[in-house]
Amino acid sequence: TRVKKDGHWVTVRDISETPSMHWRVVIVVPISDYFTKVHRSRDMTVGITVAMLVFVILLAVLMLPLILTPLGLLRDQVARVASLDMEKGNVNKRSVISEIDHLQDRVDQLSNAMISFTRYIPKEVVRD
Repeated sequence: TRVKKDGHWVTVRDISETPSMHWRVVIVVPISDYFTKVHRSRDMTVGITVAMLVFVILLAVLMLPLILTPLGLLRDQVARVASLDMEKGNVNKRSVISEIDHLQDRVDQLSNAMISFTRYIPKEVVRD
């Protein structure tokens, strides 16, 4: 069996049972007869994979602000708590992501606890 450059499979078989007769069968079949469905399936699989990849990247880009904005607000609130500057209040914007929302609750509790703590001990003493 050989594959020719023009896209055909060529097979040559001897079929003579007697040495004096030299009969051969030559079979020539276009490769596309066998691989058209395979190539179509491959192309469809690659297309679907690329489409899914683009969709996931777009989804990640759209979800990024939903994660980073509340985390940035939390960072600022924790920095205010660390410097005992809690007059600005708690973060009012809540996250739709439950883990970040729980973290916001805990930072709010910490801020409220620090406000209560500084009622009994002056901030100047605690800062030192």
